[in-house]
Amino acid sequence: MDDLITQLGHWFGEVYGSGRHKTTLALQLVGVAMVITGALEARDYAKRSKRLKEDQAKTLENASLSMTLLSDENGTPVKYVATVTGGDARYQLNIMKTTGAAHETTASEHFQSLADVEAYLKQNTQFLLTDFK
Repeated sequence: MDDLITQLGHWFGEVYGSGRHKTTLALQLVGVAMVITGALEARDYAKRSKRLKEDQAKTLENASLSMTLLSDENGTPVKYVATVTGGDARYQLNIMKTTGAAHETTASEHFQSLADVEAYLKQNTQFLLTDFK
C-alpha cells in the first residue's frame, strides 16, 4: 500500500513544461476540474436566467413589475419607483422620482420586447430587470 501511495505522489508531483511555465499533474487536474465546474455553473445560471425572464413575461400578462430604489442626492433623500407594465410584445416603463413632496416622471418609454426594457435599464438607469418583483 505504501508503494502505491508513493507512486501516486510521484505521479501527481511530476513536473511538465520548461522554463517559467512548469506545472505539475496535480495542478493540471485542478485546472481541468475548475473549467468543468465553471461550465456547469454557467449552464445552470443560463437556465435560471431564462426561467426568470419567462416568469416575468407571464407576470406582465396579468400584472406589473415594480422596484423601489432609495438614494441620497446632495443630502436629500430621493425615492425612485420604476414600473414595467404590458404584455403581448408591448411594454411600458415608467420611472418616478420623489424628492420630499415633489414628484417627477424621469422616464416613460415604450418597448417591443422585454429584452429592450432590460437593455434600456442597464444603459440609462441604476435598475436591473432581474430585481423587479
